[in-house]
Amino acid sequence: LVDFVQKRFSIGDRAEAGEAAQILMRSGLFADARMSDKFQDNGTYYRFQKDEARLWTALNTQRKWCTPDGCVTGAVNRPAALLKKLKGDLGKIVNDTSTPEGAPDLVAAAKDARFADFLDAVCELQLVDLAGLAPKARTAFIINLYNMMVVHANIQIGVPTGDGQRLAFFNGVRYTLGPHTFSLNELENGILRGNRKPPYHLNKPFAAGDPRLAVVLPVDHRIHFALNCGAKACPPVKWFTEEALDEELGIAAQAWVELEDNVGVDAGKGVVTLSQICNWYGADFGKGSQEVVRTLAQHALGDKKATLTDVLCKKTTVKYSPYDWSNPAVNVVPFKESCYKCLLVR
Repeated sequence: LVDFVQKRFSIGDRAEAGEAAQILMRSGLFADARMSDKFQDNGTYYRFQKDEARLWTALNTQRKWCTPDGCVTGAVNRPAALLKKLKGDLGKIVNDTSTPEGAPDLVAAAKDARFADFLDAVCELQLVDLAGLAPKARTAFIINLYNMMVVHANIQIGVPTGDGQRLAFFNGVRYTLGPHTFSLNELENGILRGNRKPPYHLNKPFAAGDPRLAVVLPVDHRIHFALNCGAKACPPVKWFTEEALDEELGIAAQAWVELEDNVGVDAGKGVVTLSQICNWYGADFGKGSQEVVRTLAQHALGDKKATLTDVLCKKTTVKYSPYDWSNPAVNVVPFKESCYKCLLVR
């Protein structure tokens, strides 16, 4: 490394080059593999910070926003505004690189020069501490963040296919926010769902004593009408705000319930066919399938509401339709990792 610094910066004296390397290290460009904060010219291995932004670490850490010499910018006083800017920038990249038919081309998005700028800019979210957000502001922020993280990860590390890959994706895609790091799983099931077990997992996201428990929120089943995991069967992505959160979640719920693919009713046979979301997260909607349907009926309108109300007065059979996990993109980066052990361990 010192040889590289000498050559790159035309420094003749090796000791002087070592001092320059120490300055570069303090700037966050690279780090000691053994986590020492002191540069040593003795064969020690170092890792570039950019290479640390990957699956299982945190995708928004290719640049350390704060170093021992200070932060790139001051405190983030308006986290929602920062996130909206980042989400807008990413959305424009995806839109501009989509096919003429409107299908996302994620390989083209990854090669777009603006995506490199996004990878740098998204590191500013390291300054956002969720504990400093009021409950409604935190809920809106996490929903919006989750939806952006999925798109970011789909472009940078790929689109998962199959159960094992999805386990690795939702447990391994992470962002650093303030003093903590959160995976997609932890944002959804740890914070938004009140630290409930994810489907088929044996453990809650946060163990007793985990400092992240301080930002856990009471469960609101309507979050399932707002979170988009990247699959065709997911709800459409909307922007949610602290000021109008209840109304926005209510509108999202009404739109979701109206779709036959999510809530289908055969009044003659007394059969209600629901999205798998209502099966996986049934406890968020109520105890037992009948109560789940009753909860959904609260969000229905017009004929749909009348039909559901009528069916609930009779013997009702509840079925669950297959979930369409396919991604709408036409060109994606292959995702290669699986993590079945994620079902067993945190």
